[in-house]
Amino acid sequence: MKKVSSFFTLVLVILLSISVEKAEAQSMGKQTVAMMEESPAGSKIIRFIKAVNKGEPVSEEFIKTIFHEDLIAKAGLGRLKEIMENEIPQNDGKLTVYLMKRTERYKFEIFVKGSKSNEWLKMEFLHKGANPYRIVSMGLDAIDNAPEGVDKPIKLD
Repeated sequence: MKKVSSFFTLVLVILLSISVEKAEAQSMGKQTVAMMEESPAGSKIIRFIKAVNKGEPVSEEFIKTIFHEDLIAKAGLGRLKEIMENEIPQNDGKLTVYLMKRTERYKFEIFVKGSKSNEWLKMEFLHKGANPYRIVSMGLDAIDNAPEGVDKPIKLD
């Protein structure tokens, strides 16, 4: 009986290590919408961009579901709401996504073009490395040219 349980334990360990390797290999680099939505961290970025593009007020509860408490404490709920509801829509308009990349385990780069500004923007999102993987830091920078690998817009809906 002991040999059988040891064998099953070994098989289970091998299967788990294969699954982890496959998940890690699939998660780095260029991302599809499906990959982003499947990822607990990536799905928060998609929700962020969709909320900005709706141009409607966002609730404090929504803010708390996508942003980590450390960022909320540092920036404030009101400031994060202001960024999503007013600053990005007024300055850049709707964000059209062209490229999504995972550069590190908890770091993403999203390249968008603003409908009002007609500028290329690089958005960086860093997530807390623990469930529920909320956004702990984000940045938004104008860039001069389209990043390498940009082809056509990515539909998020």
